[in-house]
Amino acid sequence: MNSLIYTLLLLCIAFAVHLTVWKIRLPHRQTKVLLLIFFSTLLLGSFLFYLGNFPIVLFGLPFPAEIFELIQVATLFTAVTLAYMITYSAVEADSPSLVITNMIRDSMPEGINKEVFEERMNDDLLIKPRLKDLIIDKIAIMKDERYVLTDKGKLMAGLFATYRSILKAKKGG
Repeated sequence: MNSLIYTLLLLCIAFAVHLTVWKIRLPHRQTKVLLLIFFSTLLLGSFLFYLGNFPIVLFGLPFPAEIFELIQVATLFTAVTLAYMITYSAVEADSPSLVITNMIRDSMPEGINKEVFEERMNDDLLIKPRLKDLIIDKIAIMKDERYVLTDKGKLMAGLFATYRSILKAKKGG
């Protein structure tokens, strides 16, 4: 039980640092900075827990100081952190489905005219922001007026292709 409580404590600390940094200045490479904040919090917290013998206990539970407890904390912390990274990336840039839904909602109750809808749904709104994000995150680069995947991008594309192949998912969105 104390592993869960202290994992939540570390996550709250990491999230508070995340919000503080974002209030001061929005980082250029947000995902990279988030990973740095969260895993630095885990490393520092684990080190402090391992030092042990703190006179303060949380909810009557001693700090996790045994290696097995620290592994539990690290495993749960990593799982929650990675889940948050996926969620954050979805919030960071609106998905096409969300943009479409919001556009239709904003035109209620009469709905949006088909021609107006098709005019507003363009590459500037849906495609170009995502390409910009890929370049910022160094997943793709511009080379000789062509978008080219970096090694990081090739690895990511390979992982997704393998995962979709295992699931026997159809190509497309």
